[in-house]
Amino acid sequence: MNLADDVQRMQLLNSILDNLPAALSVYQPDGLLVYANRAFSTMVGVELDLIIRNYNALLDPRYQYETPSIASAFERVLNGEVVIGKLTDYNLSESGYATSRPITLWFRSVLFPIYDATGTAHYVGSVLNDVTEHVEQQQALEMARRELREQQTTIQELSSPVVQVWEGIVLLPMVGAVDAQRAIRITEDLLEAVVRHQAEHVIIDVTGVTTFDTQVANYLLLTIKACHLLGCEVVLVGISMQAAQTIVHLGLSLNEITTYADLQAGLAWAFKQQGLMVTVR
Repeated sequence: MNLADDVQRMQLLNSILDNLPAALSVYQPDGLLVYANRAFSTMVGVELDLIIRNYNALLDPRYQYETPSIASAFERVLNGEVVIGKLTDYNLSESGYATSRPITLWFRSVLFPIYDATGTAHYVGSVLNDVTEHVEQQQALEMARRELREQQTTIQELSSPVVQVWEGIVLLPMVGAVDAQRAIRITEDLLEAVVRHQAEHVIIDVTGVTTFDTQVANYLLLTIKACHLLGCEVVLVGISMQAAQTIVHLGLSLNEITTYADLQAGLAWAFKQQGLMVTVR
C-alpha cells in the first residue's frame, strides 16, 4: 500500500465521518475537543474551527453539577467502559460561542473509549442524540394537558358554585352532567361552604342537571345525609318527573325529603325557616 492509497483511505474515512447522521466528537483525557464531524457542528450551530482545540468539556460549567459528573464519566471511559448519559439540557446561547441555534438543546450522549494500537484507551469518543424536538413536543403536550385540567376545574367550579343567599342560607345550583369525580367535588364544596357560612339551611337546585339517573340520585342523597350530619336542613328544588321517578325507584319516599317545584318556592321556604318573611312591594 503506497502513500496515494493511504491518502485515499483517509479521505474516505473523513467523508464517512462527515456524512455520518450522528453528532460525533472526540476528546483528549483532559477534556479538550480534538475532533468533531459536520453533524456535531450542525447540532450546536458553531463552526468546527472555532471549537476544535478550543472547547474543553471538563471545564464547561454546565457539566459541573451533573451526576455522575463529566469528569467521572471520562475516567470510566478511559478505563474501558461505555457510559450512557442521562437526558441533558444545554443552553447554546450560554456556550460562549456565536451559535446559529440560540436554543436549549436536549440530548442524550454515549461516551465510548477509543483505543490505540496497543489497546490503550487514549481518547474519549462521544455520540450525541438530539432529542430537542421530542422533548419540546412532550412539554407542549403536558402544558396542553395541564391547561385542559385547569379549564375542566374552572368549568366544574362555575357549573356548581355554592352561593350564600342570606345569613344561614346557602344555595347549590347544579348544572350539567354529574359523574363520580364531580359529585365528590360538589359535596366537598357544599360542606365546606356550610361550615364557613355556618349555614342552617341548604337549597339544592337540580333544574339544570341534564341526566338524573340512579347514580346521580345516590350522590345527591349522600350529600343530603352529609348536610344533615352538620345540622342543616336541605330542600330540593327543580325536581323533574324523571328525577322523582328515580328517587322512588330507589325505595325512598319523597315525603322524607323537602321538595319544591322551583327556586323561588325553595327560597321562600328557607326564609320562613329562618323566621323571615318575603313581601312584594
